[in-house]
Amino acid sequence: MRYLTPAQCRWIAIGLLLLLFAQLTTSAAVKSPTFDEPLHAVHGYVDLVTGDWRMQEEHPPLIHLLTGPFFWLLPNRPDPRALPGWVPFNYLELAGEVFHAFDLHPDVLIFPSRVVVMLLTLLLGATLHRWAVERHGPLGGLLALFVCAFSPNILAHGRLITTDLTLTCCFFLAVYAFQRLLVQPAAGWLAVASLTFGLALGAKASALLLIPVFALLTLLRSSGLGASETEWPRTIEEWFHRLASCVGWLTLTGLLAFLVLWALYGFETGSWAEGWPSLPLPTYLKALLYVRYHDQFKHPAFLMGQRSGGGWWQYFPIALALKTPLPTLIGALVGTAWLLWRRRWWAVLVGIVPPTLIFTAALSSSLNIGYRHILPVVPFLVLLVAALAELPWHRVAITVAGGGMALWLVAGTLGIYPDYLAYFNELAGGPGGGHRYLTDSNLDWGQDLIRLRDYLQAQGIERVYLSYFGNVNPAEYGIHYTPLPSHFSLGEVTDFAPFAPAAGFYAISVTNLSGQYLIENPSVLDWFNHQTPIASIGHSINVYQVLPDASPPTWVGICFAPGVPLDDEAFSQGVGRDDLRFARFDCRNSWLYAEGGRPAWIVVPATNETEGLSPPIGSWRVVFEQENYDGKQLFTIYRWEAREALEAHLAALEADPLVTPPLPVNVGNNLALLDYEVHTPVGVPGDELRLTTYWRVLAQTDRPLSLMAHLVDQTGHPVAVGDTLGVPIEGWAPGDIIAQTHRLALDTATTPGHYRLQTGAYWWPEVERLPATDAAGNPLPDNAIPLIEVEVEAAP
Repeated sequence: MRYLTPAQCRWIAIGLLLLLFAQLTTSAAVKSPTFDEPLHAVHGYVDLVTGDWRMQEEHPPLIHLLTGPFFWLLPNRPDPRALPGWVPFNYLELAGEVFHAFDLHPDVLIFPSRVVVMLLTLLLGATLHRWAVERHGPLGGLLALFVCAFSPNILAHGRLITTDLTLTCCFFLAVYAFQRLLVQPAAGWLAVASLTFGLALGAKASALLLIPVFALLTLLRSSGLGASETEWPRTIEEWFHRLASCVGWLTLTGLLAFLVLWALYGFETGSWAEGWPSLPLPTYLKALLYVRYHDQFKHPAFLMGQRSGGGWWQYFPIALALKTPLPTLIGALVGTAWLLWRRRWWAVLVGIVPPTLIFTAALSSSLNIGYRHILPVVPFLVLLVAALAELPWHRVAITVAGGGMALWLVAGTLGIYPDYLAYFNELAGGPGGGHRYLTDSNLDWGQDLIRLRDYLQAQGIERVYLSYFGNVNPAEYGIHYTPLPSHFSLGEVTDFAPFAPAAGFYAISVTNLSGQYLIENPSVLDWFNHQTPIASIGHSINVYQVLPDASPPTWVGICFAPGVPLDDEAFSQGVGRDDLRFARFDCRNSWLYAEGGRPAWIVVPATNETEGLSPPIGSWRVVFEQENYDGKQLFTIYRWEAREALEAHLAALEADPLVTPPLPVNVGNNLALLDYEVHTPVGVPGDELRLTTYWRVLAQTDRPLSLMAHLVDQTGHPVAVGDTLGVPIEGWAPGDIIAQTHRLALDTATTPGHYRLQTGAYWWPEVERLPATDAAGNPLPDNAIPLIEVEVEAAP
């Protein structure tokens, strides 16, 4: 570098590594174990104590062997063979039993092992720096290390006891060493490439992708693509010679890597399945079969408001676009373009071939549970960003743009500290918008019990209703809770009313809010999706305060078009009450205002016939939406109150004084017409007229009746009829108000002219009209109530 000495560059690099380590350690200290960490933490201990590899039948052992010795040093070590889950073998049960048998706080058990992963993260950063220096000089090395130190995804997973960062580190080291071996063949690089390749295979099953990566790089190198220039072979013989040399190095690397992997398993031999001969690495083969089974098993997934058991091909492209800092994506694209312009073909290929193959493999996977499965892509993006170090930085525009990008990256990463796992870029609306797109290990992996405890203590909240997505007991963090439905049961759920939760404080993991793992009823917590939390803990746990209902509903209206979505008993359980009145009506053409519009819950089925349903008069809001797991909506529950709004609406209606008698008009002893409104006062042949009549229930009846709406000519002959009643008499009560919409279809042969709308009621099926009397008690002709004159115009 022009302005920095080599010593200064080294000190800056050390400073960036220390900054990286500081972010890892301080943020890890305030994060409880994530979902998978208690499972991974004890694997190595079980292997060391028992000499049995059964715990590794789901994952290769590298990270477990690195973290297991810490547990060996603890006092009161349990014997896994004496715990439930050993016989018959149950992986999840045994891991949980071993973890809790140490009788130590989860943080005490987890943190020392997390430090091992943090050291691997520093190794990854140092390798990035070295490779970038070799490609782009000292400035390139510092730029790569700077971007790594502020990479939220590296910071998020670089402190967790999982296989993801271990694979990322070993995968990157293996590619680095192998490409050096191809360019500068030497025994030292063969040893490093073989060692890192073997360790990568021992880190995670997906490291097998290194085989096609190495094969493709071997083929490309044999064509003459070198580290700094391209020397195409001049003859076929020369090409074959180069190919044979590269394939030889590849073969040696593979054989030695196999020995490294076998050594990780203690040179184990045996049969991987009944009836098969004894082979090396039987446990590793079982782990590979488990990965295939897990992928075929169709793991629950969530993407942009949708749930699936089979995943989506677009899952990882969207995750990459939303969870990678935009400065990193932009920098990688510009860096690639720069290398292409400079014809640095080998630098481009080793930067894009590995992540392309990783990404291609991810597209076909149904295991859509987190960005972490494409985490090995990130170091290669950073390496491409490092190419920007070669730009002419003496130009003001480039300096300003580069400085702005650096500040953008730093601000976005430090702004999310210590909640790196919840990072989303500006395309997603930042961390606060992430839950709309992705959940699980992208956002909420059970990491915020410590901060939830601190918040509850600071607010003086002694007890919460809790739905937690995690694998440790919240009580171990001093959280006193009443269990709600969760992925893993926190205890028996006894008094939760999903349609109308009781007053109190609720803490709910956003993964559970999405319903991703609540297979039996993914909408059981949906009520909270329609509320505003009072706090968001680490962007992963929402806290809600439910206040006592100032005007609790007294009845439930159930729309039965075309069928009843749930029965009375199910709804009573859903709101935790048994004192409600239930009334059914066809909400497509009628509405019931019980007791004049008292507060109510209204249940509407989700069908094509109710889609776009116009809200009734009054205050109307969604409080619960029931879906099946595939996202098909089943019904919606609304909270509704209309007394004052209905009174104001009726007062604003103006009946035609020249046609309509003074209102109300009684119809028999059962109903009184309060008012009406004509929605289409002018008709056209072939169209329809729409009329709504409002009736007060005076008394119940057990005799079926219907409400009539007739358009009559000057002789009283009906030319259009819209008789109907959408509120069954069984649901009536004195004081109720019925709003009935009538649709009167005009025949295409209807003669243009003046007509009159009239209404009334009649017994069904006798079609005997109920006596209609005006306010003075005078009977109306034909027991019909005239409403308004309507003009039918000629069709255009």
